[in-house]
Amino acid sequence: MSARRGFTLIEVVAALFLLALGFGLLMQLLGSALAQTRRAALQTEMALAAQSLIDRLGMDFPLEPGERSGELGGGLRYRLSIEEDAASSSLAGGVPHPWTLLRVRLRLSAEAGAEADFETLRVGVRQP
Repeated sequence: MSARRGFTLIEVVAALFLLALGFGLLMQLLGSALAQTRRAALQTEMALAAQSLIDRLGMDFPLEPGERSGELGGGLRYRLSIEEDAASSSLAGGVPHPWTLLRVRLRLSAEAGAEADFETLRVGVRQP
């Protein structure tokens, strides 16, 4: 009696099923990695835009209490809020001084729906 060499149809189907399953899992991993990369790139872009906008305070934007909003390039919108910090009046122990501590809040929003909030303190000239 001679032994047949080769694979049965069930073995071939099972091997193809496992190959398709592995390929599907690989594609899912690559897709989620790509989405995470896009999110990270958007967050980096938003952080750089925020740093640039905050650096322009006092030059392109007046460093005084108030709210401003607008659009940056690349589909980014901003809302900038500047207010005098409550601790500012107690800095000199009640002695009048020309400086004030300003709390700067910045909210960036992208067309993709992502939002990011940033906050910092700046020293400004007290308004009479």
